[in-house]
Amino acid sequence: MADALKIVFQIIHKTPFWVWVVLVILIKRGTALTVESPVSLKRACIMPAIFIVWGLNTIIYQFGNPNVLLNFYVVSLIPGFFLSYLLYPDLKLKCNT
Repeated sequence: MADALKIVFQIIHKTPFWVWVVLVILIKRGTALTVESPVSLKRACIMPAIFIVWGLNTIIYQFGNPNVLLNFYVVSLIPGFFLSYLLYPDLKLKCNT
């Protein structure tokens, strides 16, 4: 137990000050984002698009038989879409016109 506390104190003591500042900023920003607010359609689609492209890239270039995996991927997208719709039925999107 004493060794674990010694390690924790070393981590706290040797971490640069700017890291703690960034941590506080990220915690404040994260707690501010817990309040529901309207989101633009563009911002709501950025992360899913990145992960879809990343997943497709991995399937195509790193697996031996991409056809079977692509079929499974497409079939898995459908329940994933409906699950996200059930999790966020009241999602408010801003329309930038």
